[in-house]
Amino acid sequence: MSIDYRPDNTIIFTLARMNPPTPGHLHLIQKLIDEAIHKNIEEVYIILSKTNDNNENPISCPEKINVLGDASDVTKTMINSLKQIMITKTTDIDLKSKIQRLRVFTICVPEVKGATPFTPLIPIVGEKKDAGIQDVNLFLIIGDDRKDLLDSITDYFLKWDNVHSVSGEILEREEMGEYKKKSADPEQLDALVMSEVPVNAISASFVRNIVKNNRRDKFIDLYSPYLDEQKIPGLYESILAGITSLKPNAKRDGPEKPLKYRYPMIKGVSEFTMKTTSLKKRGGKGKNARRKGKNTRRKGKNARRKGKNTRRKGKNTRRKKKKKYYILYIIYAYFKNKKTL
Repeated sequence: MSIDYRPDNTIIFTLARMNPPTPGHLHLIQKLIDEAIHKNIEEVYIILSKTNDNNENPISCPEKINVLGDASDVTKTMINSLKQIMITKTTDIDLKSKIQRLRVFTICVPEVKGATPFTPLIPIVGEKKDAGIQDVNLFLIIGDDRKDLLDSITDYFLKWDNVHSVSGEILEREEMGEYKKKSADPEQLDALVMSEVPVNAISASFVRNIVKNNRRDKFIDLYSPYLDEQKIPGLYESILAGITSLKPNAKRDGPEKPLKYRYPMIKGVSEFTMKTTSLKKRGGKGKNARRKGKNTRRKGKNARRKGKNTRRKGKNTRRKKKKKYYILYIIYAYFKNKKTL
C-alpha cells in the first residue's frame, strides 16, 4: 500500500546529538533535503539534544544552532553552505529553486526536567491534528548508531489517532570508525588531508580528537568550506573548553539491537504488536508468578497439614503407648491382689 505524502501531512526530520556539528552531519542533512524535494515537502526538522554535561558533549545546543544555522539565517552557516553547494552541482533551474526555498528548522530539546528528543516533535504533530489533518506521515532519517529511535518513534506516535504511518532511512557510516582511530593518533592525523577525508566519515569524535590533539590548522581546513571564518575560532575554543573542563563520559553504549519493525509502518496495514505483545508478556509473567505463588502457598499449606498430621500421629502413638501401659498395669495389679489374697 502506497503512502500519500503531501506538504500538509508529512514531517521529515532527524534526531541527533551533533556535538559538535561536522561536515559529516551535512551528509545527513543533505539526505533530509533530498527526501523533502522528492516528496514535494518544503520544510525539514533537525531536533538536537540538550546534553552538555561531559567531555563528549562539549558544546551547548544554542552553540550548535549558531554553527548549523536556522531557516531564518542568511549568513554563512553550515546548512546555507550545503544548500549553495547543492545548487551549484545541478543545472536544473526548478531543482535549484526548490533547494533554495526549502526551510531547515533546527530545534533544541528544551532545558526542562523530563524533556526527551520527542518533546519538540510532539507540538509539530499536534499542530497537524489541530489543523484537522488525520493522516500524518512521519519520516525519520538517522545514522545507524541511533536507528533504535525509529522503533521508539513508532511505539510512541503510531498510537496517535492522527498519525497514519512511520517510516525512515538508516544511514550507514562504514568508514567512521576507521577515521576516528586515525584522528586519535597525532601522527596519523597529521598525515590526513582534510579535503580528502570522506565526508560521511567525519564524525563528532573525529573533530573532538582534532581539538584534543591541538591541531587548529586541521580544524580550520575542515570547516572553512562550510562556516564563516569568524565563527571557526569560536567553535574551536568552545569545543576545547568543554573537552578540558567537563567530566569524562562514563556512559557506554549498549549492544546494537536490530529493528523490531519492518518499515514503512502503516496504521491498519502493518502488524503493530508492540502494545499487545507487551501486555501478553506482562500478563503471562504475572499469571505464572501468581500460579507459582499459589503453588508455593499450597505447598506451605500441605507442609503445615503434614506437620499437623505428624503431631496427631505422635499424639496417637503416645495415647496407644499410654493405653498399653495402663492395660499392663491393670493386669499386674490384678495378679498382685490375687496373690495377696
